[in-house]
Amino acid sequence: MNRQPHACSTALAILGLALTLHGAVAAQDAQDPYVGFTAARAAEQAVCEARFLELPSREAFREHLRIITSAPHPAGSAAQVEVGNYLTRVMRAAGLSVEGHTYDVYLPQLTDDVEAWVITPERIRLSNREPALDEDRFSHDPGLLNGWNAFSGTGDVTGEVVYANFGRREDYEALDSMGVDLTGRIVIARYGGNFRGYKVRFAEDRGAAG
Repeated sequence: MNRQPHACSTALAILGLALTLHGAVAAQDAQDPYVGFTAARAAEQAVCEARFLELPSREAFREHLRIITSAPHPAGSAAQVEVGNYLTRVMRAAGLSVEGHTYDVYLPQLTDDVEAWVITPERIRLSNREPALDEDRFSHDPGLLNGWNAFSGTGDVTGEVVYANFGRREDYEALDSMGVDLTGRIVIARYGGNFRGYKVRFAEDRGAAG
C-alpha cells in the first residue's frame, strides 16, 4: 500500500530537483549569457555576434544568387572556378579568413554520342536537350549540358518502356502491387519528387535495363 505514494514522492523529489537546477542555470544564463567564456572572450564574442547580425540582407542575398546563377557552372568547369572566386571575395569582404585548395577528382563527362530512340511503332530519335523558350533566356545558353544522370553506366539497351511517375519508393511499390515486372525494361520517371539517384537505384533493384 505504501509503494505508490513512495514512488510518487520520489518522482516529485526528482522533478523538484530538476526545476531547481533549471532555475539555477537560467539565473546563471541571465547574469552571464556566455557560459564558459572568460570576461574578455565574452566581450569579443558579443562583438562578433553583433557584427554577424548586422550582415544579413535580403537585397544582398538576392544579388549574390543572381550572380551565382547567371550562367551554367558544372563541376570542374572554368565557370565553376569563377563562382568559387566570387564567393571567396564576398567572404573576405565580410572579414572571414578564406583558404583555397586545388585537388584532382574524377568527374563524369557527357559525350556527344548519347542517343535515345523510340523504335516502334515508328523510329523516332528523341532529343536529350530541353527546347529553348523565348521567355526563358537561360534555355538559350550555349553552356547548358544535355540532360543525363551523372555516374550512369555505359551501355546500349533496348526494352519496353514503363512509366514510374516520380520514381519514388512508393511509385515503384505501386508498380509492384500491380504486378508490373521491370526486368529488362526501361523506366521513364519524372524529374523531382526525390533524389534522382534513387530513381535509378529503385529501378536497378527490380532488374530494369535502363
